[in-house]
Amino acid sequence: LSLKQLASRKVKLVQLLASTVGIVIGCLLGMVPLLFMDPEERQLQEVFSILDADGNGRIDKTEMIKLVNSSEQLMGESAAKVIVQVLREFDEQVFDFKTFVKFMKEVEKREIKAREHVKFVRFLSDSFVR
Repeated sequence: LSLKQLASRKVKLVQLLASTVGIVIGCLLGMVPLLFMDPEERQLQEVFSILDADGNGRIDKTEMIKLVNSSEQLMGESAAKVIVQVLREFDEQVFDFKTFVKFMKEVEKREIKAREHVKFVRFLSDSFVR
């Protein structure tokens, strides 16, 4: 296009609309994977992302144990004990997201009361989202 054409109002309007449509389509495409995640896994992904402070996709086991021990009062003593016990039984020293999901499912299998489990996840979310 010539400089005169580029300066015209119609071209500027088309550029604005095209960029807006491009951004909207990009956002929608970026959210498509969320449609296929169940809500619990989505929440676990958020918690995992928070715990993964350096963003390398892994969480150190000893840091998780320290976190649970330090927040025992908020989540309840029995829940904290079960969580630490399950953590110690896992062979992995570093948790990726897949291992973290297995860990959380094992915690649930141990029949932690639903309130305590939800309290634990909420505590993690509330403590680290800020």
